[in-house]
Amino acid sequence: MSITRTCSHRQAAVLLAVAFTFVAARASAEDAPAIVPGAPNLALPPPPPDAIPEASPPPQAAAPSGGGDAEPAPGEPAPRPPGAPVVADTLPHGGRHRLAVGARFAYRLGDAGQAISPAAGYGIVGSYDFTYARVGNRLELAAGVDFSSDRFATGEQGTTTDDTGPGNIPMTVTYSSTRVLSENNFIVAQTFALDAGSIRPFVMLGAGLGIGSFESVDPRYKPADKASGGETDTHLIGRAALGFDIPVGPAWSVRVRGDYTAVRRAAPFTTTAGVSVPLFGDLLDIDVAAGYRF
Repeated sequence: MSITRTCSHRQAAVLLAVAFTFVAARASAEDAPAIVPGAPNLALPPPPPDAIPEASPPPQAAAPSGGGDAEPAPGEPAPRPPGAPVVADTLPHGGRHRLAVGARFAYRLGDAGQAISPAAGYGIVGSYDFTYARVGNRLELAAGVDFSSDRFATGEQGTTTDDTGPGNIPMTVTYSSTRVLSENNFIVAQTFALDAGSIRPFVMLGAGLGIGSFESVDPRYKPADKASGGETDTHLIGRAALGFDIPVGPAWSVRVRGDYTAVRRAAPFTTTAGVSVPLFGDLLDIDVAAGYRF
């Protein structure tokens, strides 16, 4: 009796296990997609947008190999190849003109400075030049005009005889005045200037006319052909100058110059005593001027 009950329990357990296994296998078969022979496989749906990876940036252009220069950016001038000659740029029209005005110290040289004092004086100077060419991007060639006026003055005191009074009776007159000798020069000049950056040295050569005048009441210098002491003379002159410009701004500069003026064909001055003395001779001047370029 007990043996028969035990066998029944075992058979029931086996049947339950077989049934559970059959049910699990059927459920798995229903969940899997059905594969039909000869039909195309369906692709899986795309992932959601958040799962799509960002596109990588395009690769940068690699620099040219072989050590060559990079291509210039649009709108920029191409770089000058190594060893290529530098071509001088044409001077802008706005920078070809130069004006200079200043003061000067003047000195009369030779016999003229010793015959009648004074030898030292002062004056003013002005010049204009136009730069018409540039050689080698350094040497400037300019043509222009140069004007200067020098004044030499000293006091005079003494006595003289005057017979122009009533009855032409000679009278002794005491005088006190200023003796003045002046020299006004007008020159056409050629300038050679070197553009050295912070300084501009130059040489100027020119020729022109000089007008000299002399005024004095000293009876020793009374001219033979005039009633009073005075003389005017026109003569030829030549000038050589050496100096430099120091820039102090985009257009302004300070000019320091020394020049030698040679006076030629000046008429001698003859007094009533028959003495011939030179009045107008060579000059040495040093001037400081303000220059403006435009």
